[in-house]
Amino acid sequence: MYPAGELKLLAARKARLEARIGRHRGECVALCRHLVGPLETIDTWRDRLRRIGSYLPVGLALLGLWRRHAKPAEPARESWGGRLSRWAPVVLQGVQLFKK
Repeated sequence: MYPAGELKLLAARKARLEARIGRHRGECVALCRHLVGPLETIDTWRDRLRRIGSYLPVGLALLGLWRRHAKPAEPARESWGGRLSRWAPVVLQGVQLFKK
């Protein structure tokens, strides 16, 4: 069939091709790990939010009631926490509508 010299040449080409494929496969794995990292972070935070999701509206409502009764006599500039406690229920309802 094939002379011995051609078989050795084909075997050498096959070995080089397998090595090149192995290098490319390793590069693809490294790139995929780099791309998947932020997605894993997003999934982790989404799972955490799901765990506390049922308690969040109750806690925010209590925080809003507490802030309403604990207002200073003199109106001051609203803080970041005040804005969060005021707008969080609206945002949560919007997110729930978006989920549906």
